[in-house]
Amino acid sequence: MHKPIQIKNLSLSFKHKNCFENFNAHVHSGSRIAIIGCNGSGKSTLLKLFMEEVAYASGDVIVPNDLVVGYVPQIVVGFDTLSGAERFNKALTQALSSNPNVLLLDEPTNHLDRRNKQSLLRLLSHYTGTLIVVSHDTELLRTMADTLWHIDNGKIQVFSGNYEDYQSEIMLKRASIEQELSRLNRQRKDTHQALMKEQTRAAKSRAKGEKSIREHKWPLGGKAAALRAEETSGRKKVAIEDKKQALNAQLASLRLPAVSYTHLRAHET
Repeated sequence: MHKPIQIKNLSLSFKHKNCFENFNAHVHSGSRIAIIGCNGSGKSTLLKLFMEEVAYASGDVIVPNDLVVGYVPQIVVGFDTLSGAERFNKALTQALSSNPNVLLLDEPTNHLDRRNKQSLLRLLSHYTGTLIVVSHDTELLRTMADTLWHIDNGKIQVFSGNYEDYQSEIMLKRASIEQELSRLNRQRKDTHQALMKEQTRAAKSRAKGEKSIREHKWPLGGKAAALRAEETSGRKKVAIEDKKQALNAQLASLRLPAVSYTHLRAHET
């Protein structure tokens, strides 16, 4: 058990990249959080913020005094004579030796074969402390996490549930937006067709007006009607394009990171 970790207005940016801004969260004891996102989005750096200050970060990560952290990085250095799985298991054993109430793991299944991966998943299923893990592994995301922090498009989206739930929600939102975009495209086409019809009608009206002038009759106002139709059509098209831009921006924000559906490396033991 530990007191909550408080994250206040946390931002992370590098010289040529803004990873995320103004992230606020409370991490309660026993939380099981997976940090997901594209490569280079700042996942590993965010994980390190629970242990140390990072030069390119602003805001606060308030760590309670009763916190005991165990950490295994993505690239385990040392133990050069061991395989990748053996190095990871050695580092994990060292991290657990202090009996941590918070365990931080960075891509823990990257160098594990099926047997070692299943062993890790069993261990994590019995771990009662707070687990915060960076991973692209869908099996780990599906079985070990109850909260997702998705770093994307300059912010962190927080989702309560596992990866499959999150994936389903994103797909439903995308489908809804794509349906609305299709409707707007049809509306724009209908607006254009209505304008073409009005221009054709106005052209006929002008021709009739010119004939009336030649025959000394009162001319019809086809030109004015055509101008009004063009103005109305123009306003509708601008409104449609504004809506489409807003929806496309929403669609761009509903992205899922690349994930790995298996990590089988038979030569690792």
